Amino acid sequence: MTSEAFINDYLSSDHKRLDLLLDNLSKAIEQSKGEDYIRSVFKLFQRGMLRHMHWEESVLFPIFDEQVTKNHVSTDILKAEHKELATMLEELEDSIEEGMSLEYVRGLEQFVYTHHLREEEILYPVIDAMTKGDVQERMAIAFSQEFQ
Repeated sequence: MTSEAFINDYLSSDHKRLDLLLDNLSKAIEQSKGEDYIRSVFKLFQRGMLRHMHWEESVLFPIFDEQVTKNHVSTDILKAEHKELATMLEELEDSIEEGMSLEYVRGLEQFVYTHHLREEEILYPVIDAMTKGDVQERMAIAFSQEFQ
């Protein structure tokens, strides 16, 4: 890889994409857009968020935990937040037909914002500092694999 900050650049860009989708979902609910549109935007966000969390849990967290746990730092908080995010996504999916709560989606936006900030300020820079060349290339290949 040519970038010294491949992980931070790539995954922060994905955060921006996810934030845009979540903002569009919030606006669609606020503007009482149709159920089909709201469902479509939500599905784009949901799939993207689940894929993003999969990348982190299957590729980044093991590397981080293996190298950094020696210093008593781990990904436990991020993993717990991922579980909470997955639960929130399920609850939103279940509420599509009755109408998603704008307050709930705005709460999700704040939760996601805080979570992304933690990753961009702590996790990604540490991973970039620990990995170079071949390791980053293997991570890029892992990110390109199909996510179910």
